[in-house]
Amino acid sequence: MAVAVAVMGIGIGVAWASGDWSAARSKADEFKSRQQDLRKLDPEETRRIVTAICEADEDARKDAGRDISDRVSREVNDKMSDLERVRNDANKLLDDVISDDNLKDNRDDAKRMKDDVSTRWDAIERMSRSLRGANHPVVAFMLTQGQQAHTDRQRDCDASEVVLDSGRVDCVIASGETCTVIELKPQNSRAVGNGIDQYRRYVRSLNEELKKPGSDVIKKLIDKKSDFAKCKSFEGRVDCYKLCPDINEDNEFREVRADWRKDCS
Repeated sequence: MAVAVAVMGIGIGVAWASGDWSAARSKADEFKSRQQDLRKLDPEETRRIVTAICEADEDARKDAGRDISDRVSREVNDKMSDLERVRNDANKLLDDVISDDNLKDNRDDAKRMKDDVSTRWDAIERMSRSLRGANHPVVAFMLTQGQQAHTDRQRDCDASEVVLDSGRVDCVIASGETCTVIELKPQNSRAVGNGIDQYRRYVRSLNEELKKPGSDVIKKLIDKKSDFAKCKSFEGRVDCYKLCPDINEDNEFREVRADWRKDCS
Protein backbone atom coordinates (compact mmCIF):
# COMPACT_ATOMS: atom_id res chain seq x y z
CA MET A 1 0.00 0.00 0.00
CA ALA A 2 2.82 2.37 0.98
CA VAL A 3 4.67 1.53 -2.23
CA ALA A 4 1.57 2.28 -4.32
CA VAL A 5 1.13 5.67 -2.66
CA ALA A 6 4.81 6.48 -3.27
CA VAL A 7 4.49 5.56 -6.92
CA MET A 8 1.37 7.69 -7.26
CA GLY A 9 3.18 10.60 -5.64
CA ILE A 10 6.07 10.28 -8.07
CA GLY A 11 3.64 10.11 -10.96
CA ILE A 12 1.87 13.25 -9.83
CA GLY A 13 5.19 15.06 -9.44
CA VAL A 14 6.28 14.17 -12.94
CA ALA A 15 2.93 15.27 -14.38
CA TRP A 16 3.19 18.62 -12.61
CA ALA A 17 6.75 19.27 -13.80
CA SER A 18 6.19 18.24 -17.41
CA GLY A 19 6.13 20.97 -20.02
CA ASP A 20 3.24 22.10 -22.20
CA TRP A 21 4.72 23.63 -25.33
CA SER A 22 1.39 24.81 -26.70
CA ALA A 23 0.44 26.55 -23.46
CA ALA A 24 3.90 28.09 -23.07
CA ARG A 25 3.91 29.45 -26.60
CA SER A 26 0.38 30.80 -26.19
CA LYS A 27 1.23 32.57 -22.92
CA ALA A 28 4.42 34.06 -24.42
CA ASP A 29 2.37 35.35 -27.37
CA GLU A 30 -0.15 36.83 -24.94
CA PHE A 31 2.65 38.63 -23.10
CA LYS A 32 4.03 39.99 -26.38
CA SER A 33 0.61 41.26 -27.45
CA ARG A 34 -0.08 42.94 -24.11
CA GLN A 35 3.37 44.47 -24.01
CA GLN A 36 2.87 45.95 -27.48
CA ASP A 37 -0.51 47.38 -26.46
CA LEU A 38 1.00 48.98 -23.37
CA ARG A 39 3.92 50.29 -25.42
CA LYS A 40 1.43 52.12 -27.68
CA LEU A 41 -0.55 53.33 -24.68
CA ASP A 42 2.37 54.95 -22.82
CA PRO A 43 2.99 57.79 -25.32
CA GLU A 44 -0.77 58.37 -25.56
CA GLU A 45 -1.00 58.72 -21.78
CA THR A 46 1.90 61.18 -21.71
CA ARG A 47 0.21 63.21 -24.46
CA ARG A 48 -2.89 63.33 -22.25
CA ILE A 49 -0.77 64.87 -19.51
CA VAL A 50 0.69 67.46 -21.90
CA THR A 51 -2.78 68.35 -23.22
CA ALA A 52 -4.25 68.74 -19.73
CA ILE A 53 -1.53 71.20 -18.73
CA CYS A 54 -1.63 73.06 -22.05
CA GLU A 55 -5.39 73.59 -21.73
CA ALA A 56 -5.25 74.89 -18.14
CA ASP A 57 -4.96 78.48 -16.98
CA GLU A 58 -1.63 79.42 -15.47
CA ASP A 59 -2.77 79.20 -11.85
CA ALA A 60 -4.36 75.79 -12.50
CA ARG A 61 -1.49 74.15 -14.40
CA LYS A 62 0.08 72.56 -11.33
CA ASP A 63 -3.21 71.02 -10.17
CA ALA A 64 -4.06 69.90 -13.71
CA GLY A 65 -0.68 68.22 -14.07
CA ARG A 66 -0.93 66.51 -10.69
CA ASP A 67 -4.51 65.28 -11.22
CA ILE A 68 -3.93 63.77 -14.66
CA SER A 69 -0.54 62.36 -13.61
CA ASP A 70 -2.12 60.62 -10.62
CA ARG A 71 -4.84 59.07 -12.79
CA VAL A 72 -2.38 57.96 -15.45
CA SER A 73 -0.01 56.56 -12.81
CA ARG A 74 -2.77 54.40 -11.32
CA GLU A 75 -3.89 53.14 -14.73
CA VAL A 76 -0.38 52.30 -15.92
CA ASN A 77 0.60 50.66 -12.63
CA ASP A 78 -2.51 48.45 -12.85
CA LYS A 79 -1.65 47.46 -16.42
CA MET A 80 1.98 46.79 -15.46
CA SER A 81 0.82 44.55 -12.61
CA ASP A 82 -1.37 42.59 -15.02
CA LEU A 83 1.50 42.33 -17.48
CA GLU A 84 3.87 41.15 -14.74
CA ARG A 85 1.49 38.31 -13.89
CA VAL A 86 1.39 37.24 -17.54
CA ARG A 87 5.19 37.47 -17.70
CA ASN A 88 5.56 35.25 -14.63
CA ASP A 89 3.12 32.71 -16.05
CA ALA A 90 4.94 32.69 -19.39
CA ASN A 91 8.33 32.24 -17.73
CA LYS A 92 7.03 29.36 -15.60
CA LEU A 93 5.56 27.55 -18.59
CA LEU A 94 8.69 28.14 -20.69
CA ASP A 95 10.93 26.89 -17.85
CA ASP A 96 8.84 23.72 -17.70
CA VAL A 97 9.37 23.18 -21.42
CA ILE A 98 13.12 23.86 -21.16
CA SER A 99 13.54 21.36 -18.32
CA ASP A 100 11.39 18.64 -19.92
CA ASP A 101 13.56 16.08 -21.72
CA ASN A 102 10.51 14.95 -23.65
CA LEU A 103 10.37 18.41 -25.30
CA LYS A 104 14.00 18.72 -26.39
CA ASP A 105 12.93 19.70 -29.90
CA ASN A 106 11.23 22.81 -28.45
CA ARG A 107 13.94 23.73 -25.95
CA ASP A 108 15.82 26.24 -28.12
CA ASP A 109 12.61 27.96 -29.19
CA ALA A 110 11.49 28.13 -25.56
CA LYS A 111 14.82 29.72 -24.56
CA ARG A 112 14.50 32.31 -27.34
CA MET A 113 10.96 33.08 -26.25
CA LYS A 114 12.06 33.48 -22.65
CA ASP A 115 14.82 35.89 -23.73
CA ASP A 116 12.25 37.84 -25.75
CA VAL A 117 9.92 38.06 -22.73
CA SER A 118 12.81 39.38 -20.63
CA THR A 119 13.84 41.95 -23.26
CA ARG A 120 10.30 43.19 -23.73
CA TRP A 121 9.72 43.44 -19.98
CA ASP A 122 12.89 45.50 -19.50
CA ALA A 123 11.90 47.79 -22.37
CA ILE A 124 8.37 48.47 -21.12
CA GLU A 125 9.65 49.01 -17.58
CA ARG A 126 12.02 51.70 -18.81
CA MET A 127 9.41 53.25 -21.07
CA SER A 128 6.67 53.41 -18.44
CA ARG A 129 8.86 54.40 -15.48
CA SER A 130 8.07 58.10 -15.78
CA LEU A 131 4.32 57.41 -15.98
CA ARG A 132 4.35 55.16 -12.91
CA GLY A 133 6.18 57.63 -10.68
CA ALA A 134 4.76 60.51 -8.66
CA ASN A 135 6.71 63.22 -10.52
CA HIS A 136 6.49 62.95 -14.28
CA PRO A 137 9.44 64.80 -15.90
CA VAL A 138 7.24 66.38 -18.59
CA VAL A 139 5.04 67.90 -15.86
CA ALA A 140 8.05 69.35 -14.07
CA PHE A 141 9.41 70.70 -17.36
CA MET A 142 6.16 72.35 -18.41
CA LEU A 143 5.50 73.95 -15.03
CA THR A 144 9.05 75.21 -14.57
CA GLN A 145 9.43 76.49 -18.13
CA GLY A 146 5.96 78.03 -18.12
CA GLN A 147 6.80 80.06 -15.03
CA GLN A 148 10.19 80.96 -16.50
CA ALA A 149 8.54 82.11 -19.73
CA HIS A 150 6.21 84.34 -17.70
CA THR A 151 9.11 85.84 -15.74
CA ASP A 152 11.24 86.36 -18.86
CA ARG A 153 8.39 88.16 -20.62
CA GLN A 154 7.93 90.50 -17.67
CA ARG A 155 11.47 91.78 -18.20
CA ASP A 156 10.11 93.66 -21.23
CA CYS A 157 7.52 95.44 -19.08
CA ASP A 158 7.95 98.93 -17.64
CA ALA A 159 6.15 97.73 -14.51
CA SER A 160 5.14 94.23 -13.42
CA GLU A 161 3.19 92.62 -10.59
CA VAL A 162 1.41 95.93 -10.00
CA VAL A 163 -0.93 95.58 -7.02
CA LEU A 164 -4.45 97.02 -7.38
CA ASP A 165 -7.60 96.56 -5.33
CA SER A 166 -8.92 94.52 -8.29
CA GLY A 167 -5.89 92.22 -8.48
CA ARG A 168 -2.24 91.98 -9.49
CA VAL A 169 -1.30 93.17 -12.99
CA ASP A 170 1.23 91.07 -14.89
CA CYS A 171 2.62 93.84 -17.05
CA VAL A 172 2.15 97.55 -17.76
CA ILE A 173 3.79 99.43 -20.64
CA ALA A 174 4.24 103.21 -20.72
CA SER A 175 3.30 103.78 -24.36
CA GLY A 176 2.61 107.49 -24.68
CA GLU A 177 -0.75 108.95 -23.73
CA THR A 178 -2.42 105.54 -23.95
CA CYS A 179 -0.62 103.09 -21.70
CA THR A 180 -1.09 99.34 -21.98
CA VAL A 181 -2.02 96.65 -19.46
CA ILE A 182 -0.90 93.18 -20.56
CA GLU A 183 -1.93 89.87 -19.05
CA LEU A 184 0.42 86.95 -19.78
CA LYS A 185 -1.29 83.61 -20.31
CA PRO A 186 -0.85 80.12 -21.76
CA GLN A 187 -2.31 79.82 -25.26
CA ASN A 188 -5.71 78.23 -24.69
CA SER A 189 -9.25 79.59 -24.74
CA ARG A 190 -9.83 79.23 -20.99
CA ALA A 191 -6.65 81.06 -20.00
CA VAL A 192 -7.06 83.78 -22.63
CA GLY A 193 -10.70 84.30 -21.61
CA ASN A 194 -9.66 84.74 -17.99
CA GLY A 195 -6.90 87.11 -19.11
CA ILE A 196 -9.41 89.28 -20.97
CA ASP A 197 -11.61 89.51 -17.88
CA GLN A 198 -8.58 90.41 -15.78
CA TYR A 199 -7.12 93.09 -18.00
CA ARG A 200 -10.54 94.73 -18.42
CA ARG A 201 -10.87 94.88 -14.65
CA TYR A 202 -7.39 96.31 -14.27
CA VAL A 203 -7.93 98.87 -17.04
CA ARG A 204 -11.07 100.13 -15.28
CA SER A 205 -9.18 100.39 -12.00
CA LEU A 206 -6.23 102.24 -13.50
CA ASN A 207 -8.43 104.64 -15.44
CA GLU A 208 -10.20 105.40 -12.17
CA GLU A 209 -6.83 105.97 -10.51
CA LEU A 210 -5.97 108.54 -13.19
CA LYS A 211 -8.95 110.60 -12.04
CA LYS A 212 -7.71 110.71 -8.46
CA PRO A 213 -5.42 113.63 -7.57
CA GLY A 214 -2.20 112.27 -6.09
CA SER A 215 -3.08 108.59 -6.71
CA ASP A 216 -0.58 106.35 -4.92
CA VAL A 217 -0.96 103.73 -7.66
CA ILE A 218 -0.06 106.16 -10.44
CA LYS A 219 2.74 107.64 -8.33
CA LYS A 220 4.29 104.17 -7.91
CA LEU A 221 4.11 103.62 -11.67
CA ILE A 222 5.84 106.94 -12.30
CA ASP A 223 8.50 106.00 -9.76
CA LYS A 224 9.19 102.88 -11.82
CA LYS A 225 9.33 104.84 -15.07
CA SER A 226 8.79 108.55 -15.54
CA ASP A 227 7.00 108.02 -18.89
CA PHE A 228 3.94 106.84 -16.94
CA ALA A 229 3.33 110.53 -16.16
CA LYS A 230 2.23 110.91 -19.80
CA CYS A 231 -0.58 108.34 -19.45
CA LYS A 232 -4.04 109.80 -20.01
CA SER A 233 -5.79 106.43 -20.34
CA PHE A 234 -5.13 102.70 -20.18
CA GLU A 235 -6.04 99.94 -22.61
CA GLY A 236 -5.31 96.23 -22.40
CA ARG A 237 -4.55 93.00 -24.18
CA VAL A 238 -3.51 89.39 -23.57
CA ASP A 239 -0.17 88.04 -24.79
CA CYS A 240 -0.03 84.25 -24.77
CA TYR A 241 2.58 81.53 -25.08
CA LYS A 242 2.56 77.95 -26.33
CA LEU A 243 4.68 75.41 -24.47
CA CYS A 244 3.45 71.94 -25.40
CA PRO A 245 6.29 69.48 -26.12
CA ASP A 246 5.74 66.66 -28.61
CA ILE A 247 5.90 63.09 -27.31
CA ASN A 248 7.49 60.52 -29.63
CA GLU A 249 6.61 56.83 -29.90
CA ASP A 250 9.32 55.95 -27.36
CA ASN A 251 7.50 58.12 -24.81
CA GLU A 252 10.26 60.73 -24.87
CA PHE A 253 9.86 64.49 -25.20
CA ARG A 254 12.11 67.13 -26.67
CA GLU A 255 12.54 70.29 -24.64
CA VAL A 256 11.08 73.33 -26.38
CA ARG A 257 11.06 77.06 -25.73
CA ALA A 258 7.91 79.06 -25.11
CA ASP A 259 6.51 80.48 -28.35
CA TRP A 260 4.93 83.88 -27.60
CA ARG A 261 2.11 85.47 -29.53
CA LYS A 262 1.15 89.12 -29.15
CA ASP A 263 -2.46 90.20 -28.59
CA CYS A 264 -4.28 86.86 -28.28
CA SER A 265 -7.46 88.62 -27.20
